[in-house]
Amino acid sequence: MFDKIFSDKKAILELYNVIAQTDYTDESAIATKRAVEECIEYGILKDILLKEKGVIEDMITVCYDEEIHKMRGGV
Repeated sequence: MFDKIFSDKKAILELYNVIAQTDYTDESAIATKRAVEECIEYGILKDILLKEKGVIEDMITVCYDEEIHKMRGGV
């Protein structure tokens, strides 16, 4: 069951929305939020990210193109 839930992006998004009490409709927004949180946790650009977190998350979500990422050899 764990594999089924976490292989379905829609299910992951729904689960995240329930837990975080959000209403995201795009799974890339979740990935962006998680990446920013991990950078903050590890001290990577922490001051900037804490100050401009929302703006940076929005910028990454809008600019990221999964198809281009895959073409360039991304996972």
